[in-house]
Amino acid sequence: MSTELEIDIPSIGMTRFWGADSHRTCVQITQCNSRLEQDDMSSIFNRHSLQLTKSNAKILGQALLDFSNNKETETFNDKILADWKNKS
Repeated sequence: MSTELEIDIPSIGMTRFWGADSHRTCVQITQCNSRLEQDDMSSIFNRHSLQLTKSNAKILGQALLDFSNNKETETFNDKILADWKNKS
């Protein structure tokens, strides 16, 4: 079962869902593609989503707060790719 959560950003949705015992409660952030027909929410081509565990949502939330306060930390794609390969 999932629950829609309130977020005050046009074309963005936030859904809480159960990610099984391994991930527990998670959140999905969904953005509708404003260039496509908004009424066709069933189309996978009309939206992009990101699913996060609570701990990853906390990390992302802090990074977004840092960005909004001009305190973000820059990184390079090679580090991101290396981190991703090491976690696979």
